[in-house]
Amino acid sequence: MDKDNYYLEQLKEGNQKVLDEIYLRYKNEFINFGKKYSQDEETLLDVFQDCMIVLYENVRSSKLTTLNSSLKTYLFSVGKYKLYRFNQESQKKNVEWSIEHQEETTHQLFEEEINVERMKLINKAFEQLGKKCRQLLKLFYYRGFDLEEIKNEMNLENKNTVKSQKSRCLSHLRKLTINS
Repeated sequence: MDKDNYYLEQLKEGNQKVLDEIYLRYKNEFINFGKKYSQDEETLLDVFQDCMIVLYENVRSSKLTTLNSSLKTYLFSVGKYKLYRFNQESQKKNVEWSIEHQEETTHQLFEEEINVERMKLINKAFEQLGKKCRQLLKLFYYRGFDLEEIKNEMNLENKNTVKSQKSRCLSHLRKLTINS
């Protein structure tokens, strides 16, 4: 079971320590991410805390049972939407909130919806890959292993073998995604 699904299971059981672990794991990264939407760090922290509440409540109420993306992507998508809403409400008070920025944010949200659909297609295609391809891509993209670590984990000959297998796996995944 990967780390994100483990987190979901633990949250479903009400494990507060896991909630704290998720909070600490993504807080600083979210604040850096959110700076393109708001420079006020206090606002960004409030929004991130709201994201954590949404995550916890959705898992506990079984609205969220599986992830179509990483937990980080889920949290950041919720945060992006909340920042958009916050900025929309602040616009009434702040004349500097421009129509241009709203359109950009709306466009980004639309792209995010498209990305969620793409992720569903990719996940479906990913399940059609062979076991070794899935393992290699998970190690590289989900767990962040470098080529040397993958070589050792999968008992491969050298880093070039890892590179070529990764390339073939991605190519096959693309074909499966296009044919879906």
